[in-house]
Order: sequence, then structure tokens, then C-alpha cells
Amino acid sequence: MTAKAGKLGAVYAAYGAGIDITNEPVTLDAGVVSLTNTNVLVSKVTSDAGGTIPITKAWYCTVKGSLVVSDGGTDEVWVTYKYWNEGVYAHKDAIEWTAEAVKVVGDRVYPTTETLFYYECTTGGTSGATEPEWETTVGGTQVDGTVTWTCHSYSEIGQVCGFFSWSADNVCDMLPTTDYCDDGHKTYIAAVKGWTGSAERHWLTEEVLEWIGDNLIIRFYVDESSDLRYEGWVIVNTHGISSATDTLVNESLGFQGDGILSYESS
Repeated sequence: MTAKAGKLGAVYAAYGAGIDITNEPVTLDAGVVSLTNTNVLVSKVTSDAGGTIPITKAWYCTVKGSLVVSDGGTDEVWVTYKYWNEGVYAHKDAIEWTAEAVKVVGDRVYPTTETLFYYECTTGGTSGATEPEWETTVGGTQVDGTVTWTCHSYSEIGQVCGFFSWSADNVCDMLPTTDYCDDGHKTYIAAVKGWTGSAERHWLTEEVLEWIGDNLIIRFYVDESSDLRYEGWVIVNTHGISSATDTLVNESLGFQGDGILSYESS
């Protein structure tokens, strides 16, 4: 097997409550199916359209939306989950729209009557004399005077920081089964599986870590020439800063995996 060159990893924060999908019907193929959306957190899988009969088989779902149901075969199931649009996570930079204002590419505004969306300037110019009827399809465009805006959802996920080294460890809880008949040797059985991770990054004055304890998506890249990566939901549980006279100021992050760490290639 060819060795892989390391690549920067990244932390993606989910902003907003997420977009709710209730009882999406899907048909499994050998127990696997891809959901309509990505960046998902599944809360329920049921065997009925009303969402009242949870399936009894074991299941899990990756961040990418790949649902796996143990021994699911070709069953039809209904899935309830939240998802976040892939975005630029730049809502904090948005200001209220104003008439006849000069805008440049990258400027962001929100309507005078706030909605679930904000808008990024993708063609510079001058905004119109009256506020437009805003586009509400994520990724759709809106002409406003000579400005073109692209619609973004507040319920989006975007990169909030990167790092230059990382490690991820799959772990399994071990339960002691030692008994008086074990001739003085400890014995165990495997229990619940999980994973943890850590990363190192350079300290940057414009990137303040505000999400200790938050649910985030982590992407650990393993190939610099492609999108090969490990990916999963995490909770940041440690954050440390170190400084020395002969090196840059660095930050260390610790992650507790929340669910499964999956290997993705697209």
C-alpha cells in the first residue's frame, strides 16, 4: 500500500438549530442508503411513516449521510434528522441591508426584516433604491441594483479553524470478567466502542475558540492530493495554549468523538 502524505485538518462548526427533516423515507440496499442531505445528526429511525415505531436493529449514520442498518437488507425505513448546509460560516460579518450602498465581493447583508438567511455579494456594484424580494433558496442568486447576492442559510456549517498535526484513536471499553476460577489472571470482554482525537494548531489572534463543549465536525485529512479523510462529529473537551521564546505560540485541542468516525473519499 502506498504511504499517504499528511495534510492539514480542519474543524467545522455548525451554526443555528439546523434544518429539521422528519420521517424521510428511504429504501435500504444491503442495509445501507445515502440520505438526501449531508452534515447530518440522525435522532430516529423508524419502520413506519408516522415515526412511532423505532426499528429494533442496530444502526448508525455518518456525517456524510450514509445510514447503515444492521441486517436491514432491503427494508424501507423512515429517518428523522437535522442537517446543516455547507457554507462559509460568515454570518457574524453580515450587516443590515441599506439602499444605494456600494458593495464589493465578499460583503454580507441580512434583510431589514430578519429571516433564516443572509446574503453574500458575488458581483460588486451599488444596491438598489428599494429592498428586493429576497431569494430563499440556498445557493440561489438575487439581483439588487447592480449587485448580485448569493443566498446562505444561518443553519450552515463552515470551517472555523485548521491545524497542522493530528491523531485519532479508536477505543473500546473493556469490562472485567475476572472470577475466582480464573487462576489469578484478569479477564475482560469488549463493550462499547468509541474514538478520541487531538490536534495542534498555531495560535492566531483573529481566531478565538468559543466552542468548548459544542458539537462540531472534524475532518482529519490523510492525502494532500485528494479529499481522503476521516470525519465525524466531536465535542471539544480540552484546549491548551503553549508558548516558548524560540517557537510560535501554539494551541492544542482534544476531541471526544460523538458517534462514528468514518473514512470518506469525496
